[in-house]
Amino acid sequence: MIHRLVPPTLLTCKLTTPAIQTIGLRSVLLPITLSNARLYIALSFGFSLAVNAWIFFRVSGGLFNPAVSLGMVLVGALTPIRGILLTVSQILGGITGAAIIQAITPGTLNVRTTLGGGATVAQGFFIEMFLTSL
Repeated sequence: MIHRLVPPTLLTCKLTTPAIQTIGLRSVLLPITLSNARLYIALSFGFSLAVNAWIFFRVSGGLFNPAVSLGMVLVGALTPIRGILLTVSQILGGITGAAIIQAITPGTLNVRTTLGGGATVAQGFFIEMFLTSL
């Protein structure tokens, strides 16, 4: 049935060198480059967050961020007691997750966040502020 929906000439799966793998439509070949790898990582993270929100919706309402929980308490969507318990559990979950990652990775993690494109600290602050408010 699939062969009737999609002509077989449109689908390709071409493996060349180990560094370059091409998977996609013949008219638009998608080489797996650094930018595509970042896209795949971002999509995987987004899908995993959506699945987790769906799974834990009945427990916590799908809330994983203490700031969002505080906002829900302020607008009256959560009771203050439940908001406090949820915030404490979110912080403890973050600490536990960080401890697990620290335990399973060898050595120390060398992670740094820097501004790119010649942006100053003030510009970075306002970019972060405006994009967060969206």
